Amino acid sequence: MLLDAVICETEVLASDTKLFRIRPTRGEDWVRAEPGSHIDVNCFGELTRQYSLFDLDEAGYYTIAVKRSERAGGISEALHTTAVAGTRLRISKPRNRFPLGAPAHAVLLAAGIGITPIYSMQQQLRAYGVGHHLHFFKRDAKLFRDRLAAAISEGAATLYEGMSSEQIRATLYEILDVDHAPNTHVFACGPAGFMDAVIEIAGRRLPTTHVHIERFQPISGASDGQQRQFEVVLARSGVTCRVAQNETILDALAKCSVKVDASCREGVCGACVTRVLDGTPDHRDSFLTDAEKLGNEDVCLCVSRSHTPTLVLDL
Repeated sequence: MLLDAVICETEVLASDTKLFRIRPTRGEDWVRAEPGSHIDVNCFGELTRQYSLFDLDEAGYYTIAVKRSERAGGISEALHTTAVAGTRLRISKPRNRFPLGAPAHAVLLAAGIGITPIYSMQQQLRAYGVGHHLHFFKRDAKLFRDRLAAAISEGAATLYEGMSSEQIRATLYEILDVDHAPNTHVFACGPAGFMDAVIEIAGRRLPTTHVHIERFQPISGASDGQQRQFEVVLARSGVTCRVAQNETILDALAKCSVKVDASCREGVCGACVTRVLDGTPDHRDSFLTDAEKLGNEDVCLCVSRSHTPTLVLDL
């Protein structure tokens, strides 16, 4: 459910990135968010998009950073060109699919706008005195420099500016392909290539359960494949919906008057993840882990399909 809200303040964080401080119209709609949380944002009739929260100690407000997309006509462009203090929009309450938990030690990795959830984690770890180090790869010298000044001076954060892809990968090897302290967990957010490198290199030394990521772009080619038609059966209601070759499970359910929460519609955010009771999903998302996909207990309805003629869902 989306709530009425208003932009209270904007700030330029970088040449292509703006901060938006947002307040729910009704004070009672605000709830405190945990590190790694995000909200859905809908404005100007555009599709809903998710943005990670930071500056979490500001009671009554949600703070997001929006990088202007190269794609014309999207939410990010509208926010950059039209939104000002006083602009009305709609938001969700915070959801957290990238929880920090309670690691004994943490390695925090961020690239570009991926700093937003990682920064909120760094703030909590610092407040609680948990051992950690933040490695931030960025192109814009201004982005989050002031916010990280204290951590840099304390030796708890390192900034890497203007690196090529090859240099970033070499640096990730230096950070990750080493023996880590017991119960070290890695948390990472950034573009697709950066995330792929983190997963590959961290996996050399750490169990997959100790590597936590959040993507804001789908894995290249993840949603490709044959488009066969199939049926989904909703176990709770007994309704059967046919999913045509050219439509998603979400679209087919909508035709059957079944509404499921969804946001990105690109297989990234996990908002539409649904329990599978029978059948074998054809996973085409970038949200579930490899182990979760092998388990076939859940499916992302926005992009995934079915290997079996019928998929029974817990709906």
